[in-house]
Amino acid sequence: MNCVNSSSLKGEAAGDGWLPSNKPEGDSLRSLTHKGRNNLRGKLLNTILALSILTVVAVATASAQLPGTRTSAQIPFDFIVGEQTLPAGMYELRRLGDDPYLLLIQNVDDRREVAIFITTRVDEVNLIRQSALVFHQYGDVYFLAEIRSRYEGISRELEPSKQERRMERGLASNNKAPQSESVTLIAN
Repeated sequence: MNCVNSSSLKGEAAGDGWLPSNKPEGDSLRSLTHKGRNNLRGKLLNTILALSILTVVAVATASAQLPGTRTSAQIPFDFIVGEQTLPAGMYELRRLGDDPYLLLIQNVDDRREVAIFITTRVDEVNLIRQSALVFHQYGDVYFLAEIRSRYEGISRELEPSKQERRMERGLASNNKAPQSESVTLIAN
């Protein structure tokens, strides 16, 4: 009778579990447990990452929807914000993050028409009854100068741009008082 032992077998039959091997049983269990732990660790990290992203998106959405953080107005003329000229159209103003003085103005119809700017608070004793945008007008050139928010009860002022200051200086050098008019547009 032929007798076969595991040490005389080579190749497939010796290692595929049909015959006993020289490895202790604990090694195969240990490697399975280690792989399972790494897989569980990866799933846990992915879950934590997904929850973190979800939290950031939820907070950003909530802060963007605070009362008074969005204002819209139809602006019937081209205007300048900082050093950027924007065309006439329907615009939306909103805070950029939690800072109430860092604002973004964006054309509703053409989202590429956008400007980001910093404002300062205007101390007023009058109660703001209506949200409005105030422009300084020099002939046919308009500069966004102030944003009034009835929801927040504050008024924000933009620093005059280089171009606006040049216009004021040019008018002053001609011995003329700067002919600037304020144009106020109601916003909602």
